[in-house]
Amino acid sequence: MSSYYHKPQPKNPALAAILSFLISGLGQIYNGEIGKGIVIIIVQVINAFLTVLIIGFVTGFAVWIWSIYDAYKTAEKINQEAGFTHLIESVVLRKTCPQCQAQVPNEARVCQYCGYEFYSADTNSGSALTTTGRHQTYSPPPAQEMPSSQQSLASTKICPTCGIEVPSESKFCIHCGYQFVDVSL
Repeated sequence: MSSYYHKPQPKNPALAAILSFLISGLGQIYNGEIGKGIVIIIVQVINAFLTVLIIGFVTGFAVWIWSIYDAYKTAEKINQEAGFTHLIESVVLRKTCPQCQAQVPNEARVCQYCGYEFYSADTNSGSALTTTGRHQTYSPPPAQEMPSSQQSLASTKICPTCGIEVPSESKFCIHCGYQFVDVSL
C-alpha cells in the first residue's frame, strides 16, 4: 500500500482574505480546508434566516469577520509550515534594476551588479555609479554575471564603508554604492 504525499502549494493570504470577504468560507476552501469552508457557508445561510430575529445580523457579521481573519492567518501558516515564506518574501520584497534587469532587494539604494543608483529624494531618476560617483554610460555585464533567480546566496561580504552585509558576487554595495575591487584581475 503506497502513501501519496501532496506537496502544498503556496497560498496568497490577501487572496484568501478577499475570497472570504466576498463569500464567507471561500477563503478556507482556497486554503484547502474544504470542510471548514462548507461549514462556514452553511452557518452563514442559517444566519441569513436568523436576520428575521435580528440575532442573525450580529452572528452573521461576527462569522464574516472571523472567516476573513482565519483565511488570512491560515494561508500565512500554510506558507510558513511549508517553507514558502522565504520564497514569497524573496519575490515580493525585490525590485528590478532598470539598467541590467537584475533582481535586487527592495531596500537597495544601489544595484549590486551594475551600480545603478535608484531614485532618491534629491534626484528625479536613477543613474549608474562610478568610483568617482559621476554618471557613466552603462553597458550590461556578460550573461554569466547576471544573477540567477535559482541561485542561493552561499557567501557574503561586508561593505567597508557602511558595514552592511551583501552577497559575495556584488560589485556595488546596495546601501552606499561602494564599488568593490575585483581582485581576480
